[in-house]
This record gives sequence, C-alpha cells and structure tokens, in this order.
Amino acid sequence: MKAKTIKENIMKYCDSIGIQAVGFAGAMPFNNLEVGYHYRQAHHLECSFEVRDSFLDLLDPKRIMADAKSFICILEPHQPYSLIKPSSGIGHMASGTASLDYHKILGDHLEKLAIFLQENYNIHGAKLCDTSPLSDRAIAIRAGLGTLRRNNMFYHKTMGSYVHIASLLIDYDLEAIDYEKEDMPCGTCQICKVTCPTSAIIGDGSINSRKCISYLTQKNETSEEESEMIGSMIYGCDICQIRCPANNKVQNPFVELLVDKDIDLVSLLNMDNTTFKNTYGRTSSGWRGKRTLQRNAIAAIGNSGDAGMIDVLSNYENDSRSIIKNEVQRAMRRLKNIEVK
Repeated sequence: MKAKTIKENIMKYCDSIGIQAVGFAGAMPFNNLEVGYHYRQAHHLECSFEVRDSFLDLLDPKRIMADAKSFICILEPHQPYSLIKPSSGIGHMASGTASLDYHKILGDHLEKLAIFLQENYNIHGAKLCDTSPLSDRAIAIRAGLGTLRRNNMFYHKTMGSYVHIASLLIDYDLEAIDYEKEDMPCGTCQICKVTCPTSAIIGDGSINSRKCISYLTQKNETSEEESEMIGSMIYGCDICQIRCPANNKVQNPFVELLVDKDIDLVSLLNMDNTTFKNTYGRTSSGWRGKRTLQRNAIAAIGNSGDAGMIDVLSNYENDSRSIIKNEVQRAMRRLKNIEVK
C-alpha cells in the first residue's frame, strides 16, 4: 500500500477517535537544534528539564528507535483563561493544568493509534509525549502544524498556543513533506517580553527558562527570590499567552476542570492525601506532588501583601516537612516587612 493512502487512513482514524490535529514528518536528525542547545548551556539559560545525558539525545530520533522513519504528530487543545485578577488568599492554575492530565489524554490517543497501525499495516511505534529527550515543538514544526513565536511557545494557526503536543515515532517511511522552521511571525510586537513579570522572555524567540514562572512552580527547591517571582501561581504561568495578540481569537473547546483554576489557598494547604489524589493528582500538576503545590500556595500567600494572612501561616510554622516550614518562614517574613512599613 502506498504511503499516501496510509496517511489518508491515519488521518481518518485520528478524526474518528477525537484527535484535533495531525501532521507527518520525517525522522531525520534535528541538527538545527545543536547550536541553540550549546548556547543555552553556555549562557545558563536552560532549566533542569532541558538537560540531556548527551546533546545527541535531543537531535537524533534513532537513539530512541533504531529503525525510525517518520513521526505522526498530534495536538490536543485546551481553552484559554482570562487575565488573572490578584486577590488575597487566591492562587491560580495555568490553562491546561486544571483538567485531566494531558499526558493521559494524549497517551491514550497514541496507544490507540499504535494499535491501529500495528494491526492494519504491521507498523510499530514509540510513544512520545513531553518526556522524551526529543523536542515536541521541533517535531510539530517539522510536521507543518505551526510555528514558534517570540515567547518560545508553539502556535497552531487556529488553536493558538493553547495546545499540548505528542508524537508517535514509527518504523515506516510515510514520505512526509518536512516543513522548514518559519521566521518568527511576530513582527515588531514585544508585548510578551514587556509583560513577562520575571523578564524571562529574551525577545529573539528564546527564553531564560530559569526565570520562567512555569518552571519555578515545578522546581524541587526555590530560593526566596524565586518564591517571590512565583507571584500567585500554583502551577504554570499564562501571562505571555494571555497577552499575545495572536491568541485573541482562539476559541478552543471547553475542557472539564478537575480543580478550580482560581484556588482557595487555605483549602489547598489543608487538603488530605486522598482528596489530592482525586483532584490535583489527576491533573498535569499531580506529578509534582502535594508538597510542591502547597509550597507554592504558601509562597503566594507571602506575595499577597496581606499582613492579615500571617495568622493563617502561623498554623504551619511547625510542619514536619522542612520545605513547607522554610517556605512559611519566608512568607511570614515578607508579610511582616509589609506590616512594619
């Protein structure tokens, strides 16, 4: 059977199981990423999630599958949120992080697709979703599904940056047309750079990941300066996406939420393990565990400017978890300084 026919059948199958967008790409090395990888390391712009055992892991799909020939790349949209309104005692989840874990959704899609290919064409695949050493964004760009903008986010033409990416790396040549990386389509617009509260966006299409709020909310340990940079975010960050004019007309379908995107911080601090497992534990934030999200909640209280929250924090001063106890001390110190002033 010809590759063209197989691609057409793949697209029909993807549509039948609810996959919103699909593209195809060849599995040649991503040699264009090497210079940027070394540059980011040399200038300390990378976060721990970007580190590879070898830079070759980022470049060569054959290090994952020796007989890799093609990628089938899929996208899962989520709806955007509106601008965050600061409020004492309230924290915030980024868009796409308060609903069912996208790794689960995309993983299920990839599993079904892998079975379909194996049963119908004896094609085998390796599932890639945010955890492989390859760049999901680079794969999606090569597959012609979108481009990168100044904030280093991947954008689909209709779903904007509010998408999650996954791929199936397969041992069959789909004879895909590989799309070249486009020039950054932002023109002279600098809104994302100007409005980023931590100045993580450099302006040339790259970011300082170590200053990105999304990364800081996921770090195992943060400095006091980093805790202040988190602001009111409990997991992730939306600011550059919300401000981006390219996202203004995005109207992605509603996705049912497992937790409120605007979080009562005290409720999060008092949450037991069972409740956490059934709520946050089922979202994409769940992998960081209850302790990290509660640490971020304490940081958010310390950043609220509301000295009245000192009494709330005092209930956690003797927490048995050192990270929580230390964060309480930091947060109380910040609020007491405000009280003195």
